[in-house]
Amino acid sequence: MKKKQLMAVCGILAAALCLGGCGKVDGTQTVLTVNDDQISLGTAMFDLRYQQAEMYTYYEQMYQMYGMEMDGYWSTETAAETSETSEVSEASATSETSEASETSETSASAAKTTYGEQFKDNVMDTLTNMVLMSQHAEEYGVTVSEEDEAAIKTAAQKFMDDNDAQILEKNGITVDNVAEYMRLYTIYARMQDPMVADVDTEVSDEEAKKSTVTYVRIKESDDTASADGSETEETEKKTFASLQEEAQAVLDRLKQEKDIATADMETIASEVGDDTFTAQVSYDAEDLVYDAKMKEAANTLSDGQLYDGVIEGEDGNYYLVRMDSVIDREKTDENKETILENRKSDAYDALLKQWKDEASVTVNTSLWKKIKVQDSEQYRVKEASETEETSEESGVSETSEAVSEVSEASETESSEAAE
Repeated sequence: MKKKQLMAVCGILAAALCLGGCGKVDGTQTVLTVNDDQISLGTAMFDLRYQQAEMYTYYEQMYQMYGMEMDGYWSTETAAETSETSEVSEASATSETSEASETSETSASAAKTTYGEQFKDNVMDTLTNMVLMSQHAEEYGVTVSEEDEAAIKTAAQKFMDDNDAQILEKNGITVDNVAEYMRLYTIYARMQDPMVADVDTEVSDEEAKKSTVTYVRIKESDDTASADGSETEETEKKTFASLQEEAQAVLDRLKQEKDIATADMETIASEVGDDTFTAQVSYDAEDLVYDAKMKEAANTLSDGQLYDGVIEGEDGNYYLVRMDSVIDREKTDENKETILENRKSDAYDALLKQWKDEASVTVNTSLWKKIKVQDSEQYRVKEASETEETSEESGVSETSEAVSEVSEASETESSEAAE
C-alpha cells in the first residue's frame, strides 16, 4: 500500500514539462507558514507549474478532439471563488452582485478574476492542506520511512537531471523543493484512507432506495399535425376535448392489457393520443427532478402495478405511471456507493476544516501575487518517448530515456513574457 502510493507520486513528478519564459524567482523566500512549518516559494512553484502543465495539457487535448484551438485560457475571466488565500475573493466578499461590479473598475476587478488567478489560489489551498496532513500524520500512524526518503531523493534528482536547469532556475525550483513536495504528496496520499476510517460504511436499502417507474406524460404538443393539416399516420389519431380526457383514454387502453407489467406503454400511448411522452426513470427520496404528484402516486404501488387513475402533476401536465421496481437492486446498490463516497468526502472536508480552523496559517500574499499563471508562459506535459518501467524495489519510476526534458515553449512566448 505505502510503496504503491510512493511509486505513484514519483511517477507523476517524473512527467515531462515544456516551460515558457518567465521572470527569475527567488525560491528561498517563505510563501506559506502553517503553524511552525514554513514552505518556500520554490516548493510552491514546483507544485504550481506542474499542476499548470497537467491542466493545460488536458484541456488542450480536449479542445483538439473537437477541432478547436485553445487560445487565452488562463486569461479568461470567471466569477471569483471564496478562498482563504485568494486576495481577489477577500476583496469581493462583500461585493458579489452584478450591480456592485458595474459601479467602478475597482469593484469589477474585485467581483471577477481569471482562471489563472483562481487556479493559483486553489493550488495554495491544496498545498496548505498537504502541510496540515503532514502535521497530523503521526496521529494516524502515517510516516515516511528511510526507504521512502531514499526513493524520493533519487526521483527528485532524476527530475532535476531530466529538466532544463535554466528553466527550473527561472522558477526558483531546486532538488530540495522537488523532494519536499514529493514528501508532502506521499503523506497526502497515505492519509486519504485513515482520515475517513471511522465513517459508518453501513448504508441501508431504505436510505439508498432507488425506485424505477415508467410514466406517460400527456402534454400539449408543439406540432400535432402536418403542414397541410392532414394526418401523417396511417391510423387516424383521436381528437380529445382536453388533455385529461386524452390521459383517461390512454389509461383505459393500458388497463386492457393482460400483463401490464410487461406492456409497451410507449407504443400503446402513442397509438391512442398525439400528446404523449413516455419514459422509464429512477428516483430516490432526495429527487427533485420528476413531478412530486407522479412520484407520490407511484409510491403507493407494488412491482408491476399500474396506478388506477389520471394524475394531475404539479407542473400542470397529466401523468400515468407504472411501478417497475420498488427497489431497483442495481440502482440502489449504485446509490449506496454514492452515499458512502459522500459520507467520506464530507468527513474528510470537515476534518481538514477543523485542522485549518485550529491552525495558524499565513500566506505571503504580496509574494504570491507576483507569481503569474498566464498565457504568455505556457507549460505543457510532453509525451514520454519510451514506456516507463516501474522499479518494485525502489518505488521510483524509471525510464530508459529522459522523459522530463524541459524547453522553452516558443521564442514568441518568451519574448512576450520578458516584455
